[in-house]
Amino acid sequence: SVTEFLILNGGTIKKDLFDKMLDAKSFEELFILLKSTRYYKIINRDTVNSDEIVLDTYLLNQSKKLFHKKPLSNDVVFSYVFSKEIEIQNIMIIAKSKLLSVDEKLVESIILR
Repeated sequence: SVTEFLILNGGTIKKDLFDKMLDAKSFEELFILLKSTRYYKIINRDTVNSDEIVLDTYLLNQSKKLFHKKPLSNDVVFSYVFSKEIEIQNIMIIAKSKLLSVDEKLVESIILR
C-alpha cells in the first residue's frame, strides 16, 4: 500500500488521518478530513489543478523560509533542490503552452512564483 512509502515521523498529519484520506471515496470526503489540518486554509476547492498549484506554492514558500532561517544546515540543500524542481515545472509549462498556443494570461496564472 501507499502508506509503506510515507515518511510520517515529524509531520503534522498523523498516520490514522492519512489512512482515512487514502480511503476517501470522493474529493468532498477528502476536504472534510482536511478541515482538521492546517492545510485546509490554503486549499481552493474549485479544481484539483488549482489545489496542486496552491500546495506547490505553499511548499515553495516554506522552502524559502528554510533557506533563510538556517543557512548552515542541510535545509539549504533541500530548499535549493525544491526550488529547482519548481523551476523545471515552470519551464515545462511554458514550453507546452507555446506548443499548444495557450493564452499567456492562463500560463501566468499556472506558473509558480
